[in-house]
Amino acid sequence: MKKLVVIATGNAGKVREFAQAFQNSDPDLEFKTQKEVGFTEDVDENGNTFKENAWIKARAVADFLKSRNIVGTVIADDSGLEVNALGGAPGVHSARYAGEHGNSRLNNEKLLRELSGVSDRSARFVCQLCIVHANGKVDYVEGECPGDIIEDLRGSEGFGYDPLFVAKGKTLTFAEMSLEEKQALSHRGHAIEILKSRKILAEF
Repeated sequence: MKKLVVIATGNAGKVREFAQAFQNSDPDLEFKTQKEVGFTEDVDENGNTFKENAWIKARAVADFLKSRNIVGTVIADDSGLEVNALGGAPGVHSARYAGEHGNSRLNNEKLLRELSGVSDRSARFVCQLCIVHANGKVDYVEGECPGDIIEDLRGSEGFGYDPLFVAKGKTLTFAEMSLEEKQALSHRGHAIEILKSRKILAEF
């Protein structure tokens, strides 16, 4: 019998990433986007931390499933870039760092300005997962990818801050890597591997 796992996103790519990760270890899990189960609301992610935002999204979708008598587990993620020299900024504001949501060019330009003349360019991508089980139990998993912010944009793949981020021990930016290479290092990939190792999805 298939067990439903709803990823609190409309991004089918994210769902494929989860499905691929679990296809061998947990083939009975059926992953769907929130839209595939009928949830179409825009959730106001007004938390102060990645953990709070992940919980807000997961809780909203879980409440929807309960109201429709749909049994399943919900996973939501919130992620972003934390730069040590900037006190953890842009953090939860990563997507709108320069004021316009999703404008990668402006965000990268602002980040480079903020780090102008700064020697400590260490940073990390963070992914916080919130898992809400059908019985109401809540679990959290955090993944990360440490690295550094370089001084010039490099590469044309990826999105967001990828052209400025070099993972620890690597020489290519995320934007210079293939999707497979990036996923093997990424903060979301790390979080998913922790989720698998703790067998959290086997609990329901």
